[in-house]
Amino acid sequence: MDHTGVTASHRPQPQPQPQPQPHRQSTVEVVAYRATWPADFASERTVLAAATGGEAVTIEHIGSTAVPGMSSKPTIDILMVFERADDVADHLRALADVGYELRPGAFPDRAGHLFMRKVVEGRRLVHLHVLDADSVEIDDYRRFRDALRADPDLAARYQALKVDLAERFGDDRARYVAEKERWVDAVVGSLRAEGSGADALYDRIGVGYAGQRVSEPTWVSQIGAALGASRSVLNVGAGSGNYEPLGRRVVALEPSSTMLAQRDGRHPAVQGVAEHLPFPDGSFDAALGTFTVHHWTDPARGLAELARVADRQVLVVFEPLVAHGFWLLDYFPEVLTSDVELNAPTPDDVGRHLDVVDVQTMWIPAECRDGVAAAYWRRPEAYLDPVVQRSMSLLALLPESVVARGTAELAADLADGTWLERHGHLLEQDRADYGYRLVIAGS
Repeated sequence: MDHTGVTASHRPQPQPQPQPQPHRQSTVEVVAYRATWPADFASERTVLAAATGGEAVTIEHIGSTAVPGMSSKPTIDILMVFERADDVADHLRALADVGYELRPGAFPDRAGHLFMRKVVEGRRLVHLHVLDADSVEIDDYRRFRDALRADPDLAARYQALKVDLAERFGDDRARYVAEKERWVDAVVGSLRAEGSGADALYDRIGVGYAGQRVSEPTWVSQIGAALGASRSVLNVGAGSGNYEPLGRRVVALEPSSTMLAQRDGRHPAVQGVAEHLPFPDGSFDAALGTFTVHHWTDPARGLAELARVADRQVLVVFEPLVAHGFWLLDYFPEVLTSDVELNAPTPDDVGRHLDVVDVQTMWIPAECRDGVAAAYWRRPEAYLDPVVQRSMSLLALLPESVVARGTAELAADLADGTWLERHGHLLEQDRADYGYRLVIAGS
């Protein structure tokens, strides 16, 4: 079993590794990555969703075939999750009807893990792992996926391990699996202890996100105009999808399963990162990214990927020289020491990687609906609300003691009139500029 539980994510080609030749006469065949694997999964996902009446909580592409650039056995691994264990049993007949064979006892030490496979003309096309929503294995798949995505060296070591094991134990599938499992289990155990990747971040800033981060109508119009006549749009770092335009073909890409779970299903979504987009060149008319670039691990590569898959790029970033003048930072000055803030790409930085044609101010209305960091510039009492604080990375990434101290100071200044004395003039304004910029690039 492979623990790379990933939803259409993308990986860099690992650093030079010997590309394996297929072991055609052995029971274990490891081959170089095939570009058809994502489409093979998408097709099978449609079959599975139809067979189970759309009742699965999630159907995800897992295993090495879900990691572009990585060598793998040419079998698509799929994770299918149902809300309750009883639901799993209810659908076994339907799955058998579309070619899946139940393999009892395949994972005897993993209670509730049902394993099925689809074999056609002697070839294992699909391995299906069916779990209920309470299974701890689901998080393990995702932890390992995020680590592979974030750590190219780990991905390269994993590929090298599989190639080596296939060479040594190609005619002994059980030994191949056991040796691989031992290595994967050790990595997953470490990740459990540490927390990892996008989910570790969004477990902190994603609480109540969909309720707080709703679309601001003036920005919807501005972003829609920036997208121009684009008929197909990739929304990168999509979150809950607030600014995905209606009336166009939209695909969302989001690294965090916490955030994906809060989407409304209006548009298809895949799990992945900006730095390694799992789409061919020129797949979309436009690529959109709102309040996301400062969270990327490699903005330069991410921007290059946007230009690769789309002719037009539309980004919402912030100008630190303006944003860092926001009064809220008087109460939380530690924000200015955060890597996210210090290294946030500016419009000029974007222009070093993309062909920028326009930069527009994103004015923040007095009653801004989207709970971004500066949304409540004229409603300071909102920043005392823990739910509001957790939904914006500006505060959510600070230590709890720092947030508690700054919140107490703001509460005191509101109570004794100090805030009003310093910033009361803001109450006369109907909009403000705190550095949000709409950057339009490409054609």
